Amino acid sequence: KRFCTIAVLLISGIFLTPATVLAANPDEITVAIDRGNPPYALEGIDGKPRGLLVDIWNLWGETTGIRVKFIQSSWADTLKNLREGKTDVHMGMFKNEQRAEWIDFAEPYHEIKSALYFLTNKDRDGILPELGNARVGVVAGTFQEFYLRSQYPNAKVTGFEDNEQSIRALALGKIDYATGVPPTFEALLEQLGFKREVTRGADELISNTLHVGVKKENGTLLRRIEEGFSAI
Repeated sequence: KRFCTIAVLLISGIFLTPATVLAANPDEITVAIDRGNPPYALEGIDGKPRGLLVDIWNLWGETTGIRVKFIQSSWADTLKNLREGKTDVHMGMFKNEQRAEWIDFAEPYHEIKSALYFLTNKDRDGILPELGNARVGVVAGTFQEFYLRSQYPNAKVTGFEDNEQSIRALALGKIDYATGVPPTFEALLEQLGFKREVTRGADELISNTLHVGVKKENGTLLRRIEEGFSAI
């Protein structure tokens, strides 16, 4: 089973020889990308997109000869831009039934786990049964938000524009827990100088795989994208 192959190859610096050349390529594709999700995707000091997923897509562009233009936004707007046709492709997301109604997904290319975080000075373990009617922060529009609302209906879930806002709400005591992807969340905690004050919970909230997505009417584009990834 091909799983996490592209990410692993990119990190290790080992690449396969391109096996195919795409026919009838578009000159350019636009990719919706989150601007606040390090180390996967973030807006650099110079305003340009950075991160692992940006590197992967740039490698895809080099392999296929198709220019890749990134459209940076909040997470919620990455989905909105794809739905409204402002972008051709989404950089990568989790699958769920609601998204599958209007998005076609490529094969998974990276596994991501999510966790609960809480203030270190609080008497908590961060185990899932504790959620109950707790106040939980999460990035709005994410799979994690959908999961929390459906699996923990008594929890008071608040959606934030990005992880930094969720961390600030946690620091101010406005929420009891924040939900985040460890590499992203902990990079932001380090940047904000708040890492010692926050503890990662004992339980993994959820584990899922990233998929490139396009609108359902763009099946031809999705096939070209998958061919390009398979050639890396």
